[in-house]
Amino acid sequence: MTGAEKCRRALLHQRQKERDDLLATIMETLRADERVVAAWLAGSLGRGDADALSDLDLWVIVENDAIASIAADPRDFVASIAEPCLVIEEPRNASRGGAYLFTHFPGDTGAHQVDWYWQAASHATRPITTQLLFEQWPIPTRQPPGKLAPAELRARLEEQVVLFWATVMLAVKAVARGKHRSVHRSIESLDQLQRTLRWLLDHSAPPDFDDLRHSPLPDVLPISAEEQLQFLDAAIATVLATEPELRQHGVVPPVESKRQVHRWLDFVRSLVAS
Repeated sequence: MTGAEKCRRALLHQRQKERDDLLATIMETLRADERVVAAWLAGSLGRGDADALSDLDLWVIVENDAIASIAADPRDFVASIAEPCLVIEEPRNASRGGAYLFTHFPGDTGAHQVDWYWQAASHATRPITTQLLFEQWPIPTRQPPGKLAPAELRARLEEQVVLFWATVMLAVKAVARGKHRSVHRSIESLDQLQRTLRWLLDHSAPPDFDDLRHSPLPDVLPISAEEQLQFLDAAIATVLATEPELRQHGVVPPVESKRQVHRWLDFVRSLVAS
């Protein structure tokens, strides 16, 4: 092992130890909280494919009569355990009848991200792709979604394809107008649609929580119109490559829609080049 490799390993070990120590602190408090019924890790730590840079995706299951007060002020719950240096509330990420909080906790190697999910015990089922930390009484486990019936799978696939081409049209319009934020939002939507389409084709089932969470998109999205159009070209090529598989499921590609999208792309290319 070279000196550089030893240094890298030591740094990653330090980072992981900080994260593990933070989790231990959180767990000690959760176990002592009479409202908490169970806790588990989702994400890469739950699946067992984490590395030293992975974050904590923590599910906290609480007694039914406690969820309302926690959901009303999740910051207070977290602050009773440790003081975060950054907090973002995003209720849309919460499960049914639950709460969610995005947090950063300070560390010598930089902030550690913890995504908190709270849920009432009566609504809770634990996906098998999670790591159980503890439970005061058994929480039912949940298998991954079962395979869809052929007709339903075909309908889901058709929906993804139609939405994809519609979103490409919007993305190209945003490129023509020089609206970079709109372009980037459309690119993120296209990425989600592509990955959902790929998942449906591979599994014949809808993606479960966390299946599509980690996007392959680069951290820095293209800025120039030319690069943005090239990015859209690549997305289109990816979806076009799935057409043989789509036909096997009875999905007929929207020929005229594709033709119009390509005309639109050609027009906007000429427009931005002028």
